[in-house]
Amino acid sequence: IDFIQRLRLNYLPNKSWNIIFLISEAEARIDSPSNKEVHVKQRSQVKLTCLVDLGTGSGSESAAVFWYLDGEALDWLGQTGPGRGVRVTERRGRQLISTLIIEKADIHHAGKFTCAPSYAKPDTVTLHVIDGKIFIILNNLYLSGN
Repeated sequence: IDFIQRLRLNYLPNKSWNIIFLISEAEARIDSPSNKEVHVKQRSQVKLTCLVDLGTGSGSESAAVFWYLDGEALDWLGQTGPGRGVRVTERRGRQLISTLIIEKADIHHAGKFTCAPSYAKPDTVTLHVIDGKIFIILNNLYLSGN
């Protein structure tokens, strides 16, 4: 619950109702490690999945998710700019699930990816694209606990 709103409704002299609204702001959540850092080997596939609870309010059926790389809107059709090699799929149910897919991650895909729904707080993860040899060394360090 983000905040509580109290309202007093007077309907007759000396008669009133107290109404309490418990309000939660919708938030996007990118399915990722808790530290919001994603490390991938160069030329590997990357999937970033953004989950947004749709709720039942008006406008939820027209909700949209926009993806950004370092603050610049992605052309997820993959035509130009930072969106090259990127595509987006979307599923709707009780949640809006937007998945950004990079078929072969390259250095130009590295940076801060933001999932920004039209009516909810955005979420951001940092994608690190690493040369294969460096990736193996980092992975081994992670697995050994160093």
